Amino acid sequence: MTATIRKIVGHCGHTDTGRTISDTHPNIVAAITDISLAPLSLIYGVGVRARNAFYDWGLFAVHDVALPSSAWEISPPGNGQNSAGEVGGARGGGDGAVDQVLHSHEGDGRRSRAAERVVVSDGRRLMADALRAGDEPRLLAEELLGVASVIADADRIAAARWAMRNLGSQVFILDDGFQHRRLARRLNLAVIDATNPWSNGWVLPRGRLREPLTALKRADCAVITRAGQSRDLAQLTARVRDYCAPSVPIIASNMEISSVRPLGANDADGAGLDSQQRVGAFCAIGNPQSFFTQLRSRGYQLAYERVFPDHAYYTQRDVDRLGEEAKRRNLSALLTTAKDAVKLGHLCHAVPCFVVNIELEFRPPDREALMNLIAQVVAAGQNNA
Repeated sequence: MTATIRKIVGHCGHTDTGRTISDTHPNIVAAITDISLAPLSLIYGVGVRARNAFYDWGLFAVHDVALPSSAWEISPPGNGQNSAGEVGGARGGGDGAVDQVLHSHEGDGRRSRAAERVVVSDGRRLMADALRAGDEPRLLAEELLGVASVIADADRIAAARWAMRNLGSQVFILDDGFQHRRLARRLNLAVIDATNPWSNGWVLPRGRLREPLTALKRADCAVITRAGQSRDLAQLTARVRDYCAPSVPIIASNMEISSVRPLGANDADGAGLDSQQRVGAFCAIGNPQSFFTQLRSRGYQLAYERVFPDHAYYTQRDVDRLGEEAKRRNLSALLTTAKDAVKLGHLCHAVPCFVVNIELEFRPPDREALMNLIAQVVAAGQNNA
């Protein structure tokens, strides 16, 4: 259970074209875009509220498949380095039951889409690469090998039923599924990134919130990630409390660098890399500045930063350009995230590339509270089965 929890809470484009109006007049373009998107966000917000009301009133069907322990997420999408894939619940014990992570097919770069179901891992072996499965499901599959199976499927209900029949799964975690109300769940975890909790306060498309903040009333537990990077954690906690039920626990956590390893190596000793050396860093995640901040806090001298679009799939040309820039700046190495590493192994690197492994850390009382909450929910489901 501990391994799954730490892996399931937790995850600016670049261009080489000529200058555009957005380059020369960024404030004007931003203002025009902001104003034009406001009506669409208002319409979207009305639609989301109506949809939630229909579920609350029982007008929309909710399907119960087993003992789903669900989460993800009220924060802007892409804020975690593994989406919300760093917080979750699963059953423990040695009874041989397979825990199951269900991931949607949304927003994951060039991977397969539509009705295709991708079994990324059956819990014992990896069965799909990042191109087919997506970077986040592939990373989850690697980190949870031997602990949980991972399936990427837009139809979570069908995927859950398939996993019950074919993998013996009994407990399901919905990565990025807080708003996926068609599948009944016993536990809702809302994951909130402290570095950018509400974006600009608007729902899509003007903002990045998938639901209004009032949706937090459905949360059984709220987990604030990157709490150590918050400008005012007390104020953020109070804001979350305003929307959650009084009895809902609010747990703070931090993303900490656990190890640094050479790309392609399983060992995490960071051999050959000194934190005092001048290095570069690149990533294709939703919150790149948080990654760069973590590196600096560990003493790395970042002389070069490169941000790719979230979920971007790297080409050899991308890697070559990174290497050329690193050599031009006389850098000793390049650093990237584990989410990026799953898309880089098949490419050739002219400059040593190191993978920074980042884990979720709780204070002992908060970790125990979360574990107890999940254990209680799973036990209750088993007793009622």
